[in-house]
Amino acid sequence: MKTKTNKSSIIENILPPELLVSVAMWLDVNGYVKFQHSNQQICKILKDAETTYIRQLTLQEDVHTLPQLFLFLELKGAGFLKENRLGFDYASTEIAIDDDEDENDDMSDENSVERARRTPSVRGSLQRVNMIRRWMTKFPSMTVRLDSHSGIIAPSEIAEAFSRTRGMAVRSALQSGLDENKRSEIDIRDRISVHPWGRRVALLVAAEPSHPFRDLARCGKGWVQICVELDGMHVPPDPFFDSDLNVCLTES
Repeated sequence: MKTKTNKSSIIENILPPELLVSVAMWLDVNGYVKFQHSNQQICKILKDAETTYIRQLTLQEDVHTLPQLFLFLELKGAGFLKENRLGFDYASTEIAIDDDEDENDDMSDENSVERARRTPSVRGSLQRVNMIRRWMTKFPSMTVRLDSHSGIIAPSEIAEAFSRTRGMAVRSALQSGLDENKRSEIDIRDRISVHPWGRRVALLVAAEPSHPFRDLARCGKGWVQICVELDGMHVPPDPFFDSDLNVCLTES
């Protein structure tokens, strides 16, 4: 007499707990929930792993699941928690490309604004775009918020429209970089929101002598900041709070 064998029991008996955890971290949230509840033993292994890993690591309060943990650690390892900006050249709507300019060139005769105009805007911008695109295709529930800014020299009547154009350029770059097959299968633009600030934030930043974005705001380059959201986890945790300015930047 043949007996029915539970597939999840086979997985549980063949794979060690460490490998089960590794498999779970690669699932999107729906797949993760189904896998977690496929049987009691797998559920216990994953719950124990969540508790162990999240307690051991210094994480945000909104990191609760292994997929969130996996994405958080990937972003942290890529330096995204320290630099989540995309740079633009002066008065440009195209994402800046790193060049080979020697950062040690003698620019002692230039003021800080002139120096900021001729030096690279924000290094690694295209690499960050590629990284975000890769994880958006991996996690179907991951969304991206783009806060776009102009520099303070942009005329007030066009600053917001200009910053919106920059945000939309990033949105398009995230979609257009997909290979041809994926472009026909998915459209990640529906999961990307653009929030233009014009020069409102740049004016606050430029007024702070010690702020790290000050020269970028004053020289007219501006920037776009990226915030990632996955099932309630936000990285960075609060895109509107600038700890250097010690102000909460809320939309009007």
